[in-house]
Amino acid sequence: MKQTLTTLILLAGLLVATRPALAQGCNNSSSSQQEHFQYQSYDAANYVPALKVTTRAFPNPSTGLFTLSLQGNRDWSQAGTAEVVDLAGHVILTLDIPANERTWEAPIDLSNQRPGMYVVRIRNCASCKPVQLIVTSEAQP
Repeated sequence: MKQTLTTLILLAGLLVATRPALAQGCNNSSSSQQEHFQYQSYDAANYVPALKVTTRAFPNPSTGLFTLSLQGNRDWSQAGTAEVVDLAGHVILTLDIPANERTWEAPIDLSNQRPGMYVVRIRNCASCKPVQLIVTSEAQP
C-alpha cells in the first residue's frame, strides 16, 4: 500500500511538471493566459518537500571574521556539523548545527589564521553546498 501511494504521488508530480510543456505545444491560448507550474520534489519516506538549503558566508572576503548562514525551505530533522578546513584538508574549526531549525547563523573567527582560502563543509546535509572563505591580510574597501 505504501509503495502504491508513493508511486501515485510521484506520477502526479510528473503530470504537473509536464503540463506546461503540453500547453506550450498548442496555440489555443495567448501567452498571458498560460498557467505556470512549479515542480516540487518530495522526500518519499516522509511525504514532505525535499530539503533545500542555501549556504553562504558573509562578508567574504574578510580579514577573518565571517557569519555562516544556513536557510532551508523547511526544518531539517538531523543535527549537523560545519567544519572549516584549509586547502591541505586540516580541520581548523568545528561548529554544531542543531536539528529542527529552518535558519541558522553562527560567527566564524579565522582572524588568527594565515591569509588564504578556506572551505566550510556541512556534514549530515546532502543539499548543503560547501562555501569558500577568503581571508585577507587587510580590510577590503
